Amino acid sequence: MFYNNTNSKAYDEATARGVFANGTNNVKEPSSSPIAKITRGTQVTKGGKAMVPVTYLDPRPANDALTSAAYASGNAAWTSANYRGGFAPGNNWLAGWTAASAYGMTDDETWCDLGLGKAGTGAEPVLSGTGTLTANANASFNVTGAKPASVAVYILGTPRVDLPLFGGTLVPNPVLILTAVTDKNGDYSLTFPWPSTISQGTKVYAQAWIVESFSPVVWASTNALKAESN
Repeated sequence: MFYNNTNSKAYDEATARGVFANGTNNVKEPSSSPIAKITRGTQVTKGGKAMVPVTYLDPRPANDALTSAAYASGNAAWTSANYRGGFAPGNNWLAGWTAASAYGMTDDETWCDLGLGKAGTGAEPVLSGTGTLTANANASFNVTGAKPASVAVYILGTPRVDLPLFGGTLVPNPVLILTAVTDKNGDYSLTFPWPSTISQGTKVYAQAWIVESFSPVVWASTNALKAESN
């Protein structure tokens, strides 16, 4: 993806070499950022060069980066992804362990991405979570990249069990199970009040499983998430 280079001749050579020709799947986007947010500070000069430093970065995909042109089937070494870049929608793996996180230059996530998803007939779907996880406050599970118009089963539980299931791994011990149907893009957001019965400090795990076919039955599963109830 090419974004926001305001030099009038910035893409002349790339265009001449066919970088943006039909079928290359390269995107030149002048106005819609491919990441969630970037903030820059005041200009500084180092080594005779004028620079505008980054003071905050949310590298999760947005706009054209939310969907890739194509994807390959995953294997034991890597998983298939239908978004562009190294960050899944809603999951910022910089949180909690990097200098960017320690110095407040990126979001700290309530939900920690544990991986362990399973692709079905397409790419591996992605689960992200939002909310403060305080009793009766709204929380949301957000699935992206699943098969369109399919039954999604959201599983919330504790402890972590990591049970082999349908060729994948069921991470939470099921305590709360909610169902929904993905939209025409394979996405769905499910909002619900955080259960007051989950005591503060309890580690909670979440995952979604998607029924891609009933005959024969084919399941895909999202990555699992871990959070601590407030």
